[in-house]
Amino acid sequence: MIKHINIFFFILPPLLFTQCTVAQQKAESPICESSIAQGIYGQVIWKEGNLMPTIGQPSHQNQGKPIVREIHVFPVISLNEVQQEGSFYQLGSLEAIQVIQSDANGCFEVNLEVGAYSLLIKEEDGFFANTFDGKMNLNPFEVQKNSLTEATLIVDYKAAY
Repeated sequence: MIKHINIFFFILPPLLFTQCTVAQQKAESPICESSIAQGIYGQVIWKEGNLMPTIGQPSHQNQGKPIVREIHVFPVISLNEVQQEGSFYQLGSLEAIQVIQSDANGCFEVNLEVGAYSLLIKEEDGFFANTFDGKMNLNPFEVQKNSLTEATLIVDYKAAY
């Protein structure tokens, strides 16, 4: 009987802690849902300021905040197809196949055919993207048949890491 009580006191607290932690993470991160069957959905997040890790500060302070932005969807764009000026890209004659806008929670969705796409954020000074793949494709996302691709678009040209 004593062995069962010891096991209870060693196993139960970590389980309770794990459950509380998971619930807290779900409550802190807004989740964007999608009503489409195939395409890309997600959230646009703004980050700015000094985001260097600081001893004694929780890391969740660097999560940023959701923003409303215009998102331009292109067939996948290679870095050599655009002109970079500082943090922004000038696209010349490239035309978006769709233009959508995120809502007040930063959420967006776009119904797309199977294929590879670049999602760029329209800013005052040009288009913004901050990720590449191994082929130097700008902010690439792939859409598979009958599935959704989740995307978090971070707008952080005013942030220091």
